[in-house]
Amino acid sequence: MKRIIILLFFLFLTIQPSGALTLEGGVTYTVETARAAAFDGVETKIDMSPYKEYLKDLYTLTNQSCIERGIYYLDASYGEPRRLGGFYTFGILTTYAIVYKREPYHTYYYSRDGTLLRIDIITKKTQKYPIKEAAYTPTGELKAVIFHVSDQEGYSFDRDGKFLGHWIGDYRYTEKGRKIPWSKRKSLN
Repeated sequence: MKRIIILLFFLFLTIQPSGALTLEGGVTYTVETARAAAFDGVETKIDMSPYKEYLKDLYTLTNQSCIERGIYYLDASYGEPRRLGGFYTFGILTTYAIVYKREPYHTYYYSRDGTLLRIDIITKKTQKYPIKEAAYTPTGELKAVIFHVSDQEGYSFDRDGKFLGHWIGDYRYTEKGRKIPWSKRKSLN
């Protein structure tokens, strides 16, 4: 009996809760408070005319080749300076992202054929957390909202506010703290 109590105590200390995080300064987020903060002031539709040039990645093959070789920072010799990131499923590059140097608060996600899948726009122009990121489709419709509470943790919600997951590092969790599958990301940081 004594061993069971010690084991339970040890498990209690080592399990990381997925429902709340206390940040420096004493701010604690639950799924509900993160949802409210995430959607505060977010537009449900944006004008896509400023983004027409990004509907197709002009450097698809170069970008994918660089990502697969582990090159994530491209200077002007590769065209426009940019950071790259790849998302893999079962070891295969499925999606990639680009952040252009001149637009550090926009991330463009592309399919393998270089077609724009979504644009993430950071709504708060700062590196202080929390940071809110709104994801829009190529037609300008809100797709999701991501609420970053740190560089390793955040909450995501669909356009209607439905909870999609709480991630910590490379792992994503349900509202009840169960680990769920998540695509592995390489770089973009």
